[in-house]
Amino acid sequence: MAAPRLLKTLCLRPFPGYVFARHSSSSLVTDAKKKVVDFVQQYMADMGWTYRWNQWRIAKMNQPFPNMEARHGRVLGAAYYIQMHKGGVRFRGHQDWVRPVENKIHLYFLNYKDVPVECVDLSHTDVNYNGLTPILQLEELKYLNLSCCPYIDDWCLGRLHVFGNSLEVLILKGCPQITERGLACLHHLQNLKHLDVSDLPRVSHKGLTHILLEEIMPACEVVMTDYSEGLQGGETGTLSDVQ
Repeated sequence: MAAPRLLKTLCLRPFPGYVFARHSSSSLVTDAKKKVVDFVQQYMADMGWTYRWNQWRIAKMNQPFPNMEARHGRVLGAAYYIQMHKGGVRFRGHQDWVRPVENKIHLYFLNYKDVPVECVDLSHTDVNYNGLTPILQLEELKYLNLSCCPYIDDWCLGRLHVFGNSLEVLILKGCPQITERGLACLHHLQNLKHLDVSDLPRVSHKGLTHILLEEIMPACEVVMTDYSEGLQGGETGTLSDVQ
């Protein structure tokens, strides 16, 4: 009886060093994979492929969807496009925002046919100059949030003049490419009531820019939380310096 019991015990007990050998093999594979990944990433960076890939991705993402627009109209086509950017829209008479859920677009918003879009939230998205084209067709837009968009620049702001009679709220906070020249283009938005231009790193004359915006849009509340830093630092010059 002792022999079968001993044999059973030996069969169930792992071979000495088995766990160590398996762990060592796994570690070697992991290290090898990491080296390969690091090599590929470095090679792509050296060849400029990472930059090219990102440029291609941004261009592809900012292409319109003509089939959706042709089938459901410009408004719903723009609403679909905005959600593809992981943004949100709000239709007139509705308090709820229409956004993708878990990166999936639910087409219930197609029930809002013939209902104008009044609010668009594209904050923290990769929308660029070309990507604004579908949004510019929303003739009754009142609220536009473009905060923290890395590809929104002065040229983009120059396109917003089409909202001169409708837009009431514009949020540009944290856009790294916007300068004083682009902000000067906003004088076309005569119906604007609230403008947030805080945290724009390329605006060098913050105090003067704040004064300029208040002068060209006297009915608008201009929010620039860091504008006082320039004034306290002894900013000098005239309004022409920022135009």
